[in-house]
Amino acid sequence: VGRELTAAAAERRSWSAPVANVSQCEKELLRLVLENPEARPGLLRALAEADLCAEWTSGPIFATLGKMDLAAGEALDTKALLDRLEPAQRALLAGIVNQETVELLSPEKAHGYIEELRRFQQLRRRREEKRREMAASGAASTPAQALALARIAFEIKEIDAQLNAPHLLPREGS
Repeated sequence: VGRELTAAAAERRSWSAPVANVSQCEKELLRLVLENPEARPGLLRALAEADLCAEWTSGPIFATLGKMDLAAGEALDTKALLDRLEPAQRALLAGIVNQETVELLSPEKAHGYIEELRRFQQLRRRREEKRREMAASGAASTPAQALALARIAFEIKEIDAQLNAPHLLPREGS
């Protein structure tokens, strides 16, 4: 798949994609989706249901793969995929699949990543809600208001600690 994508992308571009802007998790999930036809439909469905790739650099590639509606075990038509991608997305895809540092995950590990991503998404949303709540509260004018703001600040700190704790997802360079 890698050589095929590289050749097709090279024919259509004269610049390199910003692969450095793609997380290791995105790269590993994308590689599994591309190379494991049995796991592909379930992974794409799980990612779409949780709306996990919408903000990813590689999100349009995942969205395009999802729209191709391939059945489990069905071979990926690389040419059809490339035809549906914009030139920058083709170049990004070629850059990702040709990186030797991208591990091929097991489907089980990939689903673990997706669960972890969902958890992070929920924590980030909760943190933003607490920040909005704190901003809406304004300055404390009574001890009760000060205590309420302190509780919100503590909750935000706890959420940040959870987001920064060790987790399953790969980090760049690890």
